[in-house]
Amino acid sequence: MLDFVAAGLALARTARDSPAAPTARRAADAGQRPALAAESRSACCEKYTQIFVLRNRNDEAAVAELVALFHGTASVLLRHEIAYTLGQMQRVDAVPFLERLLADRAEDPITRHEAAEALGAIEAPESLSVLAKHAADDASEAAGGGPAAADADADASSAACPWQPAPPEPTAPTYTYVSPAPAAEAAPLPELRARLLDRGAPLFERYRALFALRDAVPREGAGAVAALCECLGRAGGESALLKHEVAFVLGQLEHPAAGDALCGAVRREGEHGMVRHEAAEALGAIGTPQAVETLRAYCGHAEEILRESCWVALMWLED
Repeated sequence: MLDFVAAGLALARTARDSPAAPTARRAADAGQRPALAAESRSACCEKYTQIFVLRNRNDEAAVAELVALFHGTASVLLRHEIAYTLGQMQRVDAVPFLERLLADRAEDPITRHEAAEALGAIEAPESLSVLAKHAADDASEAAGGGPAAADADADASSAACPWQPAPPEPTAPTYTYVSPAPAAEAAPLPELRARLLDRGAPLFERYRALFALRDAVPREGAGAVAALCECLGRAGGESALLKHEVAFVLGQLEHPAAGDALCGAVRREGEHGMVRHEAAEALGAIGTPQAVETLRAYCGHAEEILRESCWVALMWLED
């Protein structure tokens, strides 16, 4: 499991934290696939719901229907959610599609990242070399062989990490999704916070601290939530990949103390779209009046993935 996670994170970091290079690739590859119209609010919400219906079916036909749904939409929100869902289903018959998606340089980097993590979740043995290959390729392109390439190498080296996933704390809730990294062993809150915020540490280890903090919330309460919110609010070159995962975890926790930080992430115009999208969906899980007000305010935003995420979050709250 650790090998797959490390390789997937190496690709994800370079593809999603460096949006300029993938954007240039998409422009260069324009015209290679038919243009599709933007989704209406009702169509987006209907298709999003369909994804979860198919996930619950979890059979060969569901995989085929998800792939068809992918090819029928231009929405990055829906396309990346389909890739994520195929990984959560852990079906080996989805691997060829996910590997092709990962290799498609015309695809949005958010979707390619999700394909990488989906392959990690499925753990087909042949996928490790595919992940490693694309991690190296993307690191070189995103940073010209500079610091990002070194970061990717450091993340990939986590594959040799001797740690094993720690058993969950007795009070920790059970989550029904495949995490992209195992939680670190239980430790005092200040230590876990320091690991999460350490920009010099491998991304893989910061992920482990993130999930350890999530599992510590029943014991530490708002203190653990505050550490997660601190990470989400950081600027100045903080990993967008890490921050988007923090937002996802805060949505899982549904803790009202996270409301201000999540609303702030949605409102920050300089924030990466994947972070804002994940924060919007997390607000849908929290459902406070402040969350609803923020989601409604951004339903018409120019950034498609944020706008559509607000639609979906409000669908959950208003149904």
